[in-house]
Amino acid sequence: MPNMENPQKLVVHVFRRYPKTVPEDIIKYIDREFTWFKHLRSNGYDPFVIHGAEKDKIFSSENFEGIFIKDVNRISPLSHSSRFYQEAAKEILHRQTKIVHLHNILDVLSAIRLKKRLGTNIAILLQDHGSVPRKKHFFYRPFFRRVDAFLFNSPGQELAWTKAGLIQPSQCYFAPEGTSNFEIQAGTKERGEKINLISIGNLDHNKDPLTILRGLKLIRQTESRVYLKMIFKKAPLLAEVKRFIEDAGLQNHVDLVGSLTHAQIGASLEDSHFIISASHKEGSGYSVIEAMSFGVIPILSDIPSFRDFTDTGTIGAIFQLKNPSDLAAKTLTIIDGDWSVQSRRVKERFQNTLSQEAIGRRLAAIYEEVLRKK
Repeated sequence: MPNMENPQKLVVHVFRRYPKTVPEDIIKYIDREFTWFKHLRSNGYDPFVIHGAEKDKIFSSENFEGIFIKDVNRISPLSHSSRFYQEAAKEILHRQTKIVHLHNILDVLSAIRLKKRLGTNIAILLQDHGSVPRKKHFFYRPFFRRVDAFLFNSPGQELAWTKAGLIQPSQCYFAPEGTSNFEIQAGTKERGEKINLISIGNLDHNKDPLTILRGLKLIRQTESRVYLKMIFKKAPLLAEVKRFIEDAGLQNHVDLVGSLTHAQIGASLEDSHFIISASHKEGSGYSVIEAMSFGVIPILSDIPSFRDFTDTGTIGAIFQLKNPSDLAAKTLTIIDGDWSVQSRRVKERFQNTLSQEAIGRRLAAIYEEVLRKK
């Protein structure tokens, strides 16, 4: 609870309603994905959640309090009803809020509707979760200018919006949208008889499993101790993946695991030395963040969030998109180096920039900067 000798500033997080999601599951989801809320409190900001639901209800959890506001069926799944914003504004004004953090950049009109009801004293921050502008947004350009700040996961993800002239660079801030909730283990990754690689992601064109497998084939021409475990839920490319594994003679070196529980993924990460991702696009990259919390060394495609995670490839490595030769070369270079040093640097990077504590500190600093500018 807030310290009355050093009063907290209230930040209200507003989420849109997800149809067919029951309130109990919403609370569990926020508890799991927003563990950094408790570190907002230790940095001077008390989080309060407003979420759309089928009926009004006050709720609380260990790290936050909140309210469900009845949100009737809408034409667009991205926007709320007028009644929702009317009631949300009442709650925000009643609680003497300093800043409102909305989690839906695609519906800038919602932010403006809320801003009109709140007046000019409360700052509005609108968060992106890996989106790109749509045609209709160009008609909304004046509304984007009226939002106090926009939050992106990583530098580079704002470019689609700034190059389109919708958002000014001065409005942009950056912080990871989530972190690992695994209990961090002591120690670092050491060499063994086997070199365990892991990939976590659907077998689809965006995750690009075939680039990973082609890279593995090249790696094994130099280093035969490498084995790959592939964890996935959906697999539209499963037939192609199996065919490549057979044609490349990798049957004994690739384990197509499929879906695992969260705890089982943690156990797999604990046994892994490297995580490989060839994604073409990511809003963030939770599996990589989780792997880094274990000291698993990341070998990642060159996209904004992965550049941020790896400090532009100085922690682990980044390789050119759709380039298995570059993937293989970068992996072999790290294999030939000192794994314990690399693993320790990965853990330090996670702790300093991607952990619960780091996100809490970062967001509190962003809120302070937004309020100072306002």
